[in-house]
This record gives sequence, C-alpha cells and structure tokens, in this order.
Amino acid sequence: MICNRISGSIGQPLAQPDALLLPFHTSRRWVGFQQIVRLEGVGNYTLFVFADGSQLVVALTLKRLMNRLPTDQFVRIHRKHVVNRAFITGVRQRTHVAVLSSGDEVSIARRRIALLMREVRSIKN
Repeated sequence: MICNRISGSIGQPLAQPDALLLPFHTSRRWVGFQQIVRLEGVGNYTLFVFADGSQLVVALTLKRLMNRLPTDQFVRIHRKHVVNRAFITGVRQRTHVAVLSSGDEVSIARRRIALLMREVRSIKN
C-alpha cells in the first residue's frame, strides 16, 4: 500500500504546499504564506513579520529560507529583506524604499529597484 501523504511524528504532514513550518515557543506550527508580510535577515537569524503585527525570530538564514518560499509570491529586494508581493503598495524610487500595506518601509537595493518598479506597475494594471 502506497501512502499519498507522509506524516510527521505528531500526525501532521511533513509538507504543505501553501505553508511554512516554523518553530514557536512551545511547538512547531504551519504558517500560511499569505500571513507572512516580510522577512528580515539579522546575521544568521531571520525575523518574520506577520500580517497581524506579530514577529518571530528563527535561527535560519534568509538564503536557506528562500529555498522554502514560493518565488511567485516572495521577492528578495535587498540582501537583508524579502517581502510578500501581495503586501507591496508602492515604491519610492528616489529613496529606494518599498512601502508595505502594514505601514512598514523597507530598503530596496539599487540593482533591484527597476525590477520591483515593473512588478508594482503590472500589479496595479
């Protein structure tokens, strides 16, 4: 008998197509990609900022996490910042800043500003 779904030790699936397994204070929980506003690299740690305003620090680098995130939903705009495209409301080209619906303003690398401007224009149209 072949099982279509592989289960973890608690009976939860090892992978979910629209979520990321993150360690919280007492356990690990699946967090939907649509709940993640942005990620910020802080050395060998990553700060997650969620839509409800809460934050979580995880002991993984941005590079390792980028392999686990869907590239059609998340974009790396700076060596320290990854944002969810759904939360980008605007780009200030002169100051190289992305404005998010949460009110956060995140730096954009000079080399990535043109790409992000094209994406924002295509989203608005």
